[in-house]
Amino acid sequence: MRSTGGTSSPLDCIQKAVHGLMTRHGVSPRQHSNKLAEILALSYSQAHRILNGGDWTILQLSSVAEHFGENLRSLLVGPETPVVISLGPDKESREADFIIGEHHLPCRVTLGAQLFHPPRNVDYVALETPDGLEIVASDLCPEHAKKFKIERIEISIRQPNAPAIAVVDDEKPSADNLRDYLNDCGFQATAFYDSVALEKANQERKFDGYVIDWILGEQTSESLIQQIRTSVNPSASIILLTGQYDSSRMNVSEVARVVRQFDVVYQEKPTRSPVIAAELSKACDC
Repeated sequence: MRSTGGTSSPLDCIQKAVHGLMTRHGVSPRQHSNKLAEILALSYSQAHRILNGGDWTILQLSSVAEHFGENLRSLLVGPETPVVISLGPDKESREADFIIGEHHLPCRVTLGAQLFHPPRNVDYVALETPDGLEIVASDLCPEHAKKFKIERIEISIRQPNAPAIAVVDDEKPSADNLRDYLNDCGFQATAFYDSVALEKANQERKFDGYVIDWILGEQTSESLIQQIRTSVNPSASIILLTGQYDSSRMNVSEVARVVRQFDVVYQEKPTRSPVIAAELSKACDC
């Protein structure tokens, strides 16, 4: 399975989908290559190469999805933004149904030679049926059916628009680590290290959610939260991080008032990234 180029290639979309799948099911991003090696019976280097720009087969993607109790359709198909995955060179193609279990994926297929014997060393074949072409696993192909080799498959994949999340923390490593984790979970997260940088960004784009540290520099983030709630994006999800209860800079009653007044979710540091990702997923309905 090869990329056809572009700023957001199909291969990039597949890799992001696989990373997101494993992260959703509790696999740490640092363990993704090890987990893929285990699922596909590969060496670590082979798995790492696939996850970082290598080619995929349909069977490999199906195996990964099924390992986590999902299917190829749930791995690849979302509600928006069509993307095309291609196998093989450009030739004239026909519409077909790609059948995976009980699921049918619309696709276009370029046919190769007709097969007159049971296919060997072929994962999928194209069947000519009264209702049109169907792509099926070769071991499920009826013996006397009219069937063809497949030179190219184009699957219309719809990638959901990733929710945009702003992570605001004046501790750069903390902000960067949480940003990276959320991106691995399928969000489009951006780290900011002070309120001024976020205020500028809010003028240029809309964020679906915010994760904001209570103490930013020498002041609290209350005014920033108020600004978001009253003008920037009143419906955005806001998660407030605190971690200095033993400090004179931390006033518990102030935090409680902000949580109540501005309808924010409260989390103590050290940051629990999976919980934050779950809260954002619930709030953003993704």
